[in-house]
Amino acid sequence: MNRERVFAIAARKFASLRRDKRMFGFIIIMPALQIFLFGIAIGGTPTGLDVAIIDEGPTAISQPFLDELNQSDSMLLDYTGTGVADARQGIEQGDYWAAIHLRPDGTIELHLDNSNQQVSNTIMVEVRNALATVAEGSNASMPVVIADPVYGDAEPSFIDFLAPGIMTMV
Repeated sequence: MNRERVFAIAARKFASLRRDKRMFGFIIIMPALQIFLFGIAIGGTPTGLDVAIIDEGPTAISQPFLDELNQSDSMLLDYTGTGVADARQGIEQGDYWAAIHLRPDGTIELHLDNSNQQVSNTIMVEVRNALATVAEGSNASMPVVIADPVYGDAEPSFIDFLAPGIMTMV
């Protein structure tokens, strides 16, 4: 391979890019714009997520936990007096993203709509942070049980959520 020939071809291509502004925009500006818009679309933390609360737990443990969750910007808590079946039906109908069941034995049962991995992860992080704060203050622990999700897989793979976006961009 001749270096001078490669340099000549590269110089010719860069010269044609300099002359053809549309091609320059398509090659350089379009991908940068796509990356910027992609970052805006998935970069933020979800807020205003409706979550049903079924509180049957011991008040000494559940009240501080719920107080911590109420301070979250990500979740809007709905203290429903209904049972787990009604809360799961609310998830099926799209009224809630999750249901948190504080059981009488002091455990937390988390029912998720796993159709959006970012939303599910946000809810789990908020629950974990609230539990950590309560555990620091009272030395009490509340084990978390994650129930079978209403929608989606219990352990979704990343490609399940990445593939639709890639197909859309292509």
